[in-house]
Amino acid sequence: MYFCLMIRILVVILVCLWVSFGSHAQTILVKNAESTINQMPRKGVSVKIELDRRTVEKQWLKLLRSWGKLDTYKSGGYQVNPAQISSISATPVVAFAGLEADNTGVTAFLAIDLGTSFIVEGSKEYEPMRKILQDFATELYREDINNQIAEADKAVDAAVRFHDKKMEQAADLAKALEKNKADKAKLERQLKENIDQFGKLLTDSTQNKADQSATLEEINRLRNISAQKKNKLKDFQ
Repeated sequence: MYFCLMIRILVVILVCLWVSFGSHAQTILVKNAESTINQMPRKGVSVKIELDRRTVEKQWLKLLRSWGKLDTYKSGGYQVNPAQISSISATPVVAFAGLEADNTGVTAFLAIDLGTSFIVEGSKEYEPMRKILQDFATELYREDINNQIAEADKAVDAAVRFHDKKMEQAADLAKALEKNKADKAKLERQLKENIDQFGKLLTDSTQNKADQSATLEEINRLRNISAQKKNKLKDFQ
């Protein structure tokens, strides 16, 4: 239990440190930008997201499709027309979007045509448009952190399972060692008994040979006595 608790505390500390340092490195900066969409320059806003293109693109297209029918230009870029964006306007607008990746991250671009003009800095719709990208980037980073926490939890669970397995093995090894000690002691006792028995058998064998020799001598002595008696008996015949 102590080992598992220490691992989980370590993971929490590492995640907090990553968030602390990572949040500084991944400051969300939405800025004015211009991008060519469908061979026409469009003024809008952009944000750089320091994540892989596949992750960003998946969520970017999901957001664009939530506004309406999404069209993709062969020359690059997207258009949603009409786009229902309640935070921008109660009436449909036209949204132009782009996505470009380099070795530092992925840049999402957004321009919105209100029908009479594009949203630019100073327009009342400018801050809501900026917030769309701000919220989009924030949610991506939050999801990325949650994914990393989930991966860290998986690593913790794997480490805990491995530790538990080793603890079980340790218990089995301890039992095996105790059994081995008991078997060794038993074998040592049996060996001592065997040595003692061998000594006794050797002594008995020696005594047996001595007894046999003595018995043979006694048999021969008795035979001589018997022979002498028989000879004396002949003298009386």
